[in-house]
Amino acid sequence: MQCGYFFQDEFVTSLAALALYDGGAEITSDNINALLSASNNKVAPYWPALFAGLLKNGNIETLLFSLGGGGAAPAPVAAAAGK
Repeated sequence: MQCGYFFQDEFVTSLAALALYDGGAEITSDNINALLSASNNKVAPYWPALFAGLLKNGNIETLLFSLGGGGAAPAPVAAAAGK
């Protein structure tokens, strides 16, 4: 998969964080760096610490399991069927 240089760092770091979460490991910058090294990925040094800070204390669950907002509400079907 091709993606721009700047997006690749963010992409592989987010995948590493998700893999750690899925595996039940703690999401820390050290663990993210270890996973990135094991997968032969190199990123700018601030990415692992940034993701670890954002996703600590269960914030990854909030991100993953929150329902997206946006878009208009669906039209009421019952009201339309009664006319």
